[in-house]
Amino acid sequence: MNGPWTLIHPKTAVFWRESILGYASSLTEPEQRSSGTVTETARPLLDWASQAADKYDLEARMAAMQRADNNEHARWEATLKEDRKRLTPQEFLTEAAVYYNVISGAAAA
Repeated sequence: MNGPWTLIHPKTAVFWRESILGYASSLTEPEQRSSGTVTETARPLLDWASQAADKYDLEARMAAMQRADNNEHARWEATLKEDRKRLTPQEFLTEAAVYYNVISGAAAA
């Protein structure tokens, strides 16, 4: 999993990878949050981040995932407990991709 991760400061790469694990934890039901389950949930998110063309693209992808995570938390809090459903990693990335298009400027094209 090198790619754009090697173009940024190692401490930043560690922070961003840890952030992705945090997003994966949020997507996992609390009673299912083992290290194996969380890292498995994180895999598609890490793969999507690793597809970045350069460090700026990686920054845009990370910002998009942060925005998707913020919105997921707000949506979760506004939903009645009995109606709550966590996003799958794919649903999370679909939402992040929309934000990515805006952040990266692709939506303006």
